[in-house]
Amino acid sequence: MISEKWRSSIKPSLKRSLLWRGSFLAALGIALLIYAGTTFPVTSLQFWGPLFFFGGGSLIVIGLLPYRKICRLEHCPYELYIGDRNHLCFLQGGKPLLDIPFNSIRQIGYLDNGNHYGVLIWLKQPLPDKIFVYSSSCRGKFRLVKIKNSMEKGVFLPYFSERSFNSITSCL
Repeated sequence: MISEKWRSSIKPSLKRSLLWRGSFLAALGIALLIYAGTTFPVTSLQFWGPLFFFGGGSLIVIGLLPYRKICRLEHCPYELYIGDRNHLCFLQGGKPLLDIPFNSIRQIGYLDNGNHYGVLIWLKQPLPDKIFVYSSSCRGKFRLVKIKNSMEKGVFLPYFSERSFNSITSCL
């Protein structure tokens, strides 16, 4: 049984900055394609054309992919919940990604560095209980981090608001 549940939220400023950065890179890719197509002769494009096409297409994809991921995350947000087993569970789309027992948590904090914000969980050293990672394909969804200026390690769960963090700490 789930006692409490929190969902991640995307700041409008993050979406706006990703859209501007993505649009700029996509415009560079389109400009590269137009420039190559209009200025180079056909004989040169037979050799260099695929390179220009790949370069321009890559700039477009690299620019707009982060924005697409954030929009997808907005529709299917990360979730944190406290279950009946005294574990803090991290999910996406109803699928568990990470399971941290309460007795392995030393401290919980909130990190807000502009577009990088979320819940930071410091872990006890050595761990009393195992932390379960349910999927090997969850790279980028959470990060194991080394806390600056110390030997401590933690888990960073991105895109949770400060309001969610305050609610989490009140429940723990």
